[in-house]
Amino acid sequence: MDTSVYLTGNCELAERFGAKPEAFRSGTAYRLPSPHGDNWLVDIYPAPGLILTDTHFSLPEPVVWEYTIAEAGLWLCSFNGGDMTIVEKGKKARQLRPGIHLLVNRGQPFKMIYGAGKWQCYTGMWLFGDYIATQLTGRMSDRSFTLDEALTWQSPQYDTPELLLVFEQLKANVRNAAAPLPYYEHKACEVLLLILRNIQDEHWWKRYQKSQRKNYLSYHDRKYIIKIKEELDRDILSPPPVDQLAIMVQMNISKLQHCFKLWYGVSIAEYIRAGKMKYALRLLWDDGLSIKNIAAMAGYENASKFAAAFKKVHGFSPQYIRKSFGL
Repeated sequence: MDTSVYLTGNCELAERFGAKPEAFRSGTAYRLPSPHGDNWLVDIYPAPGLILTDTHFSLPEPVVWEYTIAEAGLWLCSFNGGDMTIVEKGKKARQLRPGIHLLVNRGQPFKMIYGAGKWQCYTGMWLFGDYIATQLTGRMSDRSFTLDEALTWQSPQYDTPELLLVFEQLKANVRNAAAPLPYYEHKACEVLLLILRNIQDEHWWKRYQKSQRKNYLSYHDRKYIIKIKEELDRDILSPPPVDQLAIMVQMNISKLQHCFKLWYGVSIAEYIRAGKMKYALRLLWDDGLSIKNIAAMAGYENASKFAAAFKKVHGFSPQYIRKSFGL
């Protein structure tokens, strides 16, 4: 069925969940029936073609929701936790893990499967084609942008600590619906321009790296390195030791580390550290956790070493970030 996300955001989905819309400051809130009380979605509509959402809800039973959205656009989602799966025709189903995810809508039907019994927590952003065109006109004199380009975007270009920080800043202002509407437009444009910058600045590096990869990484080596990354992503807080990873793909440790850095541009240790720091950034929202508690949950016995690692990844101390969230 056609879904009017462009005009009404999550209204139809919330209705399926048993929620009704209510005016909430500069946005719309949907309160879901729940014995636990704190069960909601919040939508903000700063301008035509731009919708921002923050959620915290749990369902008693799974819901499969099919979207057919006529308007072309991008959906970017900073997924914090829960049980959500995206199903697109001709593609492997994607069960979301913590991180930033992208869906490029070209008018084809797709499904979202919302699991039961888990808190679905994410901050989402719909950027439709007309809005993107309006925002980029005059800002990118050296190049043009089409939605088709987004089909070629790779996860490392948008799932970065820098973009996660922008989404975390958005989270507070979407769920409270308290910021002026131009603020949301500014942050949405920041997200888009950061991604485009990442792609543009990495162009030469990627071209160079591809020529190097052809010389050094066979098809099987690439397959094994991708498998290693998937294994690390499975539980970034407690990743397998490097020697165990080497056994898993039948490589010696030196070759494994070399191939991983050649393909992903960072060492295994750096990749793990960045993953832990992204997890820690989300934990800063819980004002019941001290910095020392968060350090321990991220695998650091020493809070000072944790703070140094956090600043190296995010550019700011955890104390500074927590204050920026208003906590």
